[in-house]
Amino acid sequence: MSVNVWFSYEGDEAELQDVTMDTNTSTLRRRLHDGKLFRFPEGTTQTDLNIGTLQGNVYDKWKPRTTLDEMNFNASKDTLYVRIEKRGEDASPAQQALSNVPTPVSSPIIMPAAVQQLSAGPSPTPVSAPPATGSVSNAAVCPSFSSALLQGAERALRWEYNPYTSTAEWSQTALLVRTEQVPFAEGNFRKAYYCYDLSLNPSEGKLVAKIAKGKCPRAAYFEDVRTQMIARKWADRYNERNPPKKVAFLMSWVLEMADRPGEVICGVEPHVEGKYIKYNNNSGYVGTDDRNTPQAFSHFTYEHSNHQLLIIDIQGVADWYTDPQIHTYDGVGFGMGNLGQKGFERFLESHRCNAVCQYLGLQSVNAKTPAKDMGTQIRPDLDFGESSAAPVPILGRPGGGSFGPSIGLSRPGGGSSVDLADRDRMEPYRESYREKQDSRSREAPVKEAEPDLSSLWDLKSIKFQETIKAHADIVNVLCVYEDTLFSGSADTTIKVWDIKTLQVTDTLKGHEGGIEALCANDQYLFTGSTDGGIKAWDVKRHRYIHTLEGHEESVFCFCINDQYLFSGSGDKSIKVWNLKTFDLLHTLEGHGRAIKALCVSGQYLFSGSNDMTIKVWDLKSFRCSYTLKGHTKWVKSLCILGTSLYSGSYDKTIRVWSLKSLECTSTLRGHERWVEAMTITPKGLFSASDDNTIRVWDLESQKCIATLEGHSGSVGSVVVHPGKRLLFSGSHDTTIRVWSWPIIQ
Repeated sequence: MSVNVWFSYEGDEAELQDVTMDTNTSTLRRRLHDGKLFRFPEGTTQTDLNIGTLQGNVYDKWKPRTTLDEMNFNASKDTLYVRIEKRGEDASPAQQALSNVPTPVSSPIIMPAAVQQLSAGPSPTPVSAPPATGSVSNAAVCPSFSSALLQGAERALRWEYNPYTSTAEWSQTALLVRTEQVPFAEGNFRKAYYCYDLSLNPSEGKLVAKIAKGKCPRAAYFEDVRTQMIARKWADRYNERNPPKKVAFLMSWVLEMADRPGEVICGVEPHVEGKYIKYNNNSGYVGTDDRNTPQAFSHFTYEHSNHQLLIIDIQGVADWYTDPQIHTYDGVGFGMGNLGQKGFERFLESHRCNAVCQYLGLQSVNAKTPAKDMGTQIRPDLDFGESSAAPVPILGRPGGGSFGPSIGLSRPGGGSSVDLADRDRMEPYRESYREKQDSRSREAPVKEAEPDLSSLWDLKSIKFQETIKAHADIVNVLCVYEDTLFSGSADTTIKVWDIKTLQVTDTLKGHEGGIEALCANDQYLFTGSTDGGIKAWDVKRHRYIHTLEGHEESVFCFCINDQYLFSGSGDKSIKVWNLKTFDLLHTLEGHGRAIKALCVSGQYLFSGSNDMTIKVWDLKSFRCSYTLKGHTKWVKSLCILGTSLYSGSYDKTIRVWSLKSLECTSTLRGHERWVEAMTITPKGLFSASDDNTIRVWDLESQKCIATLEGHSGSVGSVVVHPGKRLLFSGSHDTTIRVWSWPIIQ
């Protein structure tokens, strides 16, 4: 049986899939290194990687060839930590002694020499240092000779081009390689073979050798490698501008086989696992995957070379590129693919400047409109002011996250339509709303706030108190306002509960579909349904006021601030409604699937979607500023406390994002199935799951401190009444359970 293993390296996390429990440490190191899951420092090899567990501040490094099963690894709970330990830094005395032996340095050669320059004699055999005084020689320290590694080996001469020196020299190195006989891929002009540098471990020395199908001039191989290495240098210049995503061209060499008849030559580069994508070519083609970085890199080379060259034909795995083409102003050099100024023209005709081009300050060329710019965006500098702590949400679903698409918006001309009867019904509430807004600006006696006792809550001792039931179908969503609990159900009704007595005091009817979303402020209760409608009710007298129409599909989530009501829908849009007039002001579009979670803090709105992303919207411009990626399934819930955003997903995890860096700082794991809903308090985070449980997380340690069991169906909503220290949970079992906790004495 295969499992998915989570790794952590310097705060980043990545998942390695399809791992069996008999997989050993050496194999894991190889897959981590070859798979490029993390950006390790330049020159890091597989043997530099250590894998282990972290107990407190103590790192327990696993021994080589130790299997996951032998270490009692639990894939559902454990994370493996990766550390880098360079040879010689923490090496044994014997290793340090060996590291002091001079390494032969290849001499620079201006022009490539013939392969016959390679010495026909065997390479010197290294002699091991004598054992230390008092040591005993045995089979454990003196392994027997084996020629298995040499089977199929052949001598080769490797040529490397260094574009960083003023003379741009070639250098040569002799080595042993083994090349597979059958190609693993084939193009129009070349075949690709796996090739192994036998001086390295198989995972580190795995190369891709590209050999022409027909006759190819020897000089063409050297020109291809020179092109790629010059592109690598330009990638370094691009990265110095600190773009949202950095790029790199793979190292490339020319390899000449010495033991084969005739002249056998090929280009080689490291093997990289992953999906190979062509982003553009030298004839003006642009890929259809809406990526900004590859196009911006090409544009960068054109502008920063003063229009003297253009690096194009960008392709590879993610942002590890290979096989570029360079066009030059005079059309000289870089092979027959150099189309000169004609190549420039084809690029400029098809290029559309994007957000990354703008960030780099490049001259605008056919700029994309914001609505169509779906590639990498520039991370905004979010400013939450001196007090960044968000209030504890009163929503049942409190809002129900890399780089990604930019979003456009439409401005409906007439807003939502309101009939005369609705206007008459709404007018007293509008007047009352205006009076309340005006009264805030007048001087009034300051009501003494209730003391905040949340720091004394003993959430570890949370216990079940009571089960209440009134709905005939699934309880989808809960919302607390003062001492009233509202519950929305698939039975199309909203029940009104007195929190003091836990009795139903009213039932609100009017929707034709199940209730999916609730939220409230001092004036209104808003209800969203699968019928696509939003209804506004008097939050205290429980009377219907108005229907807000605009969504074409189910309304799944709400959030609210002093000015706006935000609603997310299965129609992939977010609607922004004026709280004074109930007019529709903006429609925010760009998510690829249904919107399932919303939350707001300051001037920023956060939205989670079935497209697995979280988008950050600036409420001054009503545009998407950023997209957070990391979840591998639907994002179902969002909530904010301080400068941290929490996102719950159907991938069974809760991710914690820093609102200062917009990066994921940690991942909470524990639920065995989907995370359906969350609510947060200054003391702890509560998460509800399809595994029928609620988990309580300590915010400081980010550990689960309690698991609440009792529901017989998926738990779809949780909400807290802070003053009474109560947690309410709604479930597919049609019940609401009430939980409470004590104060630390």
